[in-house]
Amino acid sequence: MWAEANDNKADSNESKIIRDKAYTYMKNLVDEIREAGKYVFRKNPKRLNGYSSAYWRKQNQNKKDSNSTVSE
Repeated sequence: MWAEANDNKADSNESKIIRDKAYTYMKNLVDEIREAGKYVFRKNPKRLNGYSSAYWRKQNQNKKDSNSTVSE
C-alpha cells in the first residue's frame, strides 16, 4: 500500500511540473508580445493601452503619489 501511495504522489508531482512549465512558457510569450506591442504601437495610444497592464499602471501611479507626498 505504501508503494502505491507514493506512486500516486509522483504522478501528481509530474502533473504539477508540467502545469508549472506550461504556465512559465505562456507567461514568457505574453511578456514578449506585450513588449513588442509597446514598441510597435508607441505612437498609437488606443492600441498601446491593450499592451500594457492596468495593474502595473496602478502600481506605478501609487509609487508616484507616495513619492510626491514624501517630497512635500
